[in-house]
Amino acid sequence: MLAALQRVELLADAVTVLLREYEKAVEHLQDLLDDQLDAAEEIREELEDQVKEIRDQVKTARKPMQQRAATAAAEVARAYDGALEGFKASLEALLEQPQKTQPASPTMQGDFATLAARIQAAADEKLPFLATAH
Repeated sequence: MLAALQRVELLADAVTVLLREYEKAVEHLQDLLDDQLDAAEEIREELEDQVKEIRDQVKTARKPMQQRAATAAAEVARAYDGALEGFKASLEALLEQPQKTQPASPTMQGDFATLAARIQAAADEKLPFLATAH
């Protein structure tokens, strides 16, 4: 009976040693998992920083394009205003002339042709995509 009791004690000691080793392995795995989680968090933060940098670069790149577009729009508006003023002047000149059944004078036809050419040139220069759409 004493031998059986000693074997049980040896088995209990062996189980205790195995449990301690198991606890050490679990702690080691927990440490590895914590390290992996920390690394994943660092990677996420780096990716967030990169995304922010890329967004800033896109915003910076858009600014000159927006400024050029605004400048082109302002130039087209000025050209349009100039053409409209010329058109108004031509219409006023027509209204001041006595009513005739004859076609417009060669001078007036030239004014109209010049006005049309100015409008077309301004549109072609400032909005080339419209010229290709025709």
